[in-house]
Amino acid sequence: MGRSSTSKNKGAVAASRSSDRARKSTELFNISVEEKRTRVKKSSTRGAAISKKAAKSKKGSGKKSGTKRRSRKRSESSDEEEDETDYEIKDIVDHRIYDDHYIEYAVTWVGYPDEKTWMTEYDLKDAPKVLADYKFKVTKKTDNPGEDYTVQEILAHRDVGKKRYYLVHWKGFDHPVSHTEMEEKELKDAKDVLETYKASLKNEKKGVKRRAPSKSSSKKKSNGKVESDDEEEEEEEVEQAEEEEVETATEEVQEDSDDDEEEEEEEEESPKRKRQRSEE
Repeated sequence: MGRSSTSKNKGAVAASRSSDRARKSTELFNISVEEKRTRVKKSSTRGAAISKKAAKSKKGSGKKSGTKRRSRKRSESSDEEEDETDYEIKDIVDHRIYDDHYIEYAVTWVGYPDEKTWMTEYDLKDAPKVLADYKFKVTKKTDNPGEDYTVQEILAHRDVGKKRYYLVHWKGFDHPVSHTEMEEKELKDAKDVLETYKASLKNEKKGVKRRAPSKSSSKKKSNGKVESDDEEEEEEEVEQAEEEEVETATEEVQEDSDDDEEEEEEEEESPKRKRQRSEE
């Protein structure tokens, strides 16, 4: 599902949430996260793919409206004829979220009820009715081509080559299956929302830099904890003050001790010396 935007007062409004452009942009929807999930490897010549095991075991089935699947097998030792088999999507039975916002759909096949393949929206471009029926089942909402829709929020983005694709949350369509990807040029009438999203990215980057301690302003203590220069200076000042207090107390004790010694010496003087001093 795609949307093209038009302006309307403050809101960012889309003329339609459905467009042929969706098939072009969502072709790049196949994010390279195969290592994170059990997505079946797809051939560039197919709308969607199935496993090699399924391709070998399946026979041809009646062609109806739906997505066609072709399995091609070529011997490495000789140029054999390509074995092509068409498969028909029966239904979408489930969906799941990955990378926080993006959607994959669990697809079943006609004649193979036990087979289930996880596919992106672009993989289902040849089965628009099956996809639309599932989305209606989940959201109880449908797209009206003649109606305007408002961009509520931009949730995420991804860069493919030199292009950036923004994942749009539409007002009134809160379920993740209703989110669609748009190019920046298609959001020309949603500039306020787009600028807000870009500003949030800049603030996020600044926040990361601000939290990172620099080598000049911090050092590691023996216990492995990081201590800032300010904290170190405060500790040094406290230690210095304590040392000064100890020195002052020591000096006072020493003075008291000297006075006591002088008094003792005066008391120990002989009576004769005292008489001489008194006569003087």
